[in-house]
Amino acid sequence: MIVRAKGGYDVDVSGDVWTLYKGAKQFIIDWTPTKDLPTHVVDAAKRYATRMVRTGAASCVRDFVNGSIKPLLECPSAQLPALTEAAFDELRALIPHDKASINRFRKFYRCSVRLRGFDRDSSEVMDSVKIGAHRTASADQGRNPPLPSAQYEFLRRQLALHRAALPLDGRVALGYSLALGPNADPMSLARGADLSNSHEGPKFGVAQHKKGHSKPRSELRGLPIDNHLACDMRLLAARNAELASAMVWPDGSIGLPDGVAVPLFMRSGPKPSHAAANCPERQYALHMTANEVSVLLRETVVALCRLVGADPIHMTARTGKRTVMTEAQRHGLPAEVIALIGGHQSTRHIGHYAAEGILVLDQVQRALGDRLVGLGESYVPVAPALEDSPDGIALKFRKVRLGANDD
Repeated sequence: MIVRAKGGYDVDVSGDVWTLYKGAKQFIIDWTPTKDLPTHVVDAAKRYATRMVRTGAASCVRDFVNGSIKPLLECPSAQLPALTEAAFDELRALIPHDKASINRFRKFYRCSVRLRGFDRDSSEVMDSVKIGAHRTASADQGRNPPLPSAQYEFLRRQLALHRAALPLDGRVALGYSLALGPNADPMSLARGADLSNSHEGPKFGVAQHKKGHSKPRSELRGLPIDNHLACDMRLLAARNAELASAMVWPDGSIGLPDGVAVPLFMRSGPKPSHAAANCPERQYALHMTANEVSVLLRETVVALCRLVGADPIHMTARTGKRTVMTEAQRHGLPAEVIALIGGHQSTRHIGHYAAEGILVLDQVQRALGDRLVGLGESYVPVAPALEDSPDGIALKFRKVRLGANDD
């Protein structure tokens, strides 16, 4: 059976291996290991996953199969003629900290209650269980904390001083991360055509990489950048276009095929999973993946630290985003500006950056005692809302945050 994915391409869901795409990423959904589960469970899961293909992100389908269905192989109750809350309890014991996968399972069960082997009473029992009441802190928060202000300013200064000594793609990646703080996914989608000029100066369109968008580049938010970064981006785009025009493809052709885009962060050769002429996301065949962009960023930071004789700084794209957002909080930028920088749909999603600012204050309070209690009580991590147009917000962002880059 062929179904139309949310991204606009066709997917064959009749076999045990499904191939999905999201920009430069390819997702292989392999149902083969689930053959040891009862047929009614696998059939219901495939039916639910097919609906997800039509309406959801490819990564959600992968996470549902790998995180909510395949673990049932280790749940004895899942082998019974009826799938009940007993299997749900075993799944919770197996993956106690994976709140997302547990919730996906009970949502799948809720949508399958009319099918054989499922019942409404078990679904109601599952829905009554509170998930995540005592959830541990995300490992990502400890792995990618924001850089201290001193390290952040150190990297910005050293990048300005030693720009010519770094590889072109590396210094663009580092400059882009320090200036706008995009995650690795939007960085991997960047293209030279996203750079534009306005009466306020150069702007770069950052891809809005959210699950709600059917296409990875369906929305770009234009943010101001400094002249040095804009110049390097133009140089990199021109160099990549020249390299792409002489690139050899798996079918023996040379040059840039129709429909294939030249990215800002380009692979040395076409990605095999996207090189075929019938690939629905062939336009991303030359784009680095998010992981490859992260490696490029990390290696550039380490090379810069070694160049100046400093201790290596661990930095990822997520570190860059948290740092830029936390610095925005520290400079008192309005909530709308912070949401615009981070690509959030509203200001209610920026609370965890404020929490990082509170965490820093708490550490100071523990060190200095009650002398800062008054300051802690008056601390407001999120500035008042700003009533302004997107261009006005971008202009304020330039004046407050990026003005120091034009040196």
